[in-house]
Amino acid sequence: MTWFSIILTAFLCTKTRMVLVLAVQLLDAFTVKFFAESEFKFSSIKVMAINLFILLGGAAMFGLIPVEEPRCDQKSICVGF
Repeated sequence: MTWFSIILTAFLCTKTRMVLVLAVQLLDAFTVKFFAESEFKFSSIKVMAINLFILLGGAAMFGLIPVEEPRCDQKSICVGF
């Protein structure tokens, strides 16, 4: 990983985070009922994503999903990601 890709990833994550915070603040400007319903929907999406990652991780650990090991050449540069 190069320094550029690390900085680019951090910038994109920060930009995404700022957009999400702005979206939540805009939702807060509406009625309480609308805000509560949207928070419930967002938290449901988060819980479903966590469950999906747990299931995928368990499937990978038990061999149901084939996982390739990265190959390293003679210069210790890993290939296959």
